Amino acid sequence: MKARFFLIVTGLVFLYLLWAKLELGLLRYFDADEFAYLHWAHNVASGKVPYKDFLLYVPPGFLYVLSLLFSFFQGTAILTAGRVFAWTIFVGIGIALGMILVLLRGDGGNKGYWGHWGKFFLPGIVLSFLPLPADKFLEIRPDNLALLVGLIGLVCHMRKKPLWAGVAYGTSLLILPKALPQVIVGVVVSPSLLLVAGIGLPLLLFGVWVSIFSDFGSIWYALTKLPVEINRIAEIFPILRWQFFYPNATYYGLPGVNIALVANHVVWLVGLTGGVVRLVTPWLGAKKNELLVAGSFFAYILAFMYVYPMRHAQYLIPIAAFVALYAADVLRSVGLIGLVGVLGAMMYVSVAVTTLKLAWTNRDDYKTLEAVLATIPKGTYVFDLTGATIYYQDPYYVSAVPFGQWEPYLSRPLPNLGEALTATNTRYIYQGRLERVQTLTQADQAYINAHFAPLAGNPSMLVRKQ
Repeated sequence: MKARFFLIVTGLVFLYLLWAKLELGLLRYFDADEFAYLHWAHNVASGKVPYKDFLLYVPPGFLYVLSLLFSFFQGTAILTAGRVFAWTIFVGIGIALGMILVLLRGDGGNKGYWGHWGKFFLPGIVLSFLPLPADKFLEIRPDNLALLVGLIGLVCHMRKKPLWAGVAYGTSLLILPKALPQVIVGVVVSPSLLLVAGIGLPLLLFGVWVSIFSDFGSIWYALTKLPVEINRIAEIFPILRWQFFYPNATYYGLPGVNIALVANHVVWLVGLTGGVVRLVTPWLGAKKNELLVAGSFFAYILAFMYVYPMRHAQYLIPIAAFVALYAADVLRSVGLIGLVGVLGAMMYVSVAVTTLKLAWTNRDDYKTLEAVLATIPKGTYVFDLTGATIYYQDPYYVSAVPFGQWEPYLSRPLPNLGEALTATNTRYIYQGRLERVQTLTQADQAYINAHFAPLAGNPSMLVRKQ
């Protein structure tokens, strides 16, 4: 009876927090990266080939999945569909974490209120509550899908299905290489020929795709050397390892020290401590599975601390998932009354933070796309530095990013922007509210200033001078 009651309570709390996540995801403003991925996905849906027809510096897996949305949604509806898609991935992450906790702990012979499945919803509840990096789990970006597929691989690995684990691991790499730390841990802790074969299968299919649609040299550069060159802008815009743990209204709802920041840090500390204990004392659980999970956790931490030159908040996504897992693991020992109190506190903080963030809406993003679609005919060339216009043809090889910031670091020079805009007779440039034309090289800015002028009443859009 207690087990059933507890399962119902935790399930309802999880559903409520997921609903709050969906509501926030549908209303929250869009990050610039989201528009970039939507724009590139539309390119793919239109038949364009990554690397060959437009610059891309991540694997194309996410774009091909995201491009499927354009078969069902057009206009501004794609923005809503993209956020629902991101939320669905988040739900999957919560479920995968619950399965991992069940596989790690089983029921331990406990027939009380935990039972075998009593703990299933706890990691998802903690992750849904966790303020940092909560907003990044709502965004249309490959990090979340790569994590979900990697966690599916981890579940398969723990269930002794190495071939399927390898396929999932290899697929996660084709979505985003940031999954590599977990893949390395999986191969080292529990190696097998089937696992390696599974990892190689998606990579082999990617090789076939390369041989058909592009050339190996360009893609090798785009996926290896180019990201390193781009990330040299960390010299100009450094991000500290602990930057997002300082008071930050974007994640905690209010500036300064507040209840959300304190609660966040407590959960992070509990999760990190729980992970450390399980890593150094794997005999407390199933040894190999414990090392697979805890090893993946700390591989992601080490990569964040010492490998990545840029440390944006989205780099915390996989770490936060494992923090939620191990914080939930610790929560198993607090007792029913204590657990109910913790869940109540989480819901209180979550409601308080979400209520504040609901004021930061995406109405302007929808209005911008509506106005553009009503003004500029489909099929027109638009040089878009943010990707927010989504549907238009690119006159230039690079789009949707402020490439002028990292262009000086590239070992392969980009095509001449002025010549491309002239050859295509491009009439519109969309630079966004951040006025990204100012991030271009002096030569490119000079060309644009000579041939384009801001649209009356809308400096985000430039129009070719008559």
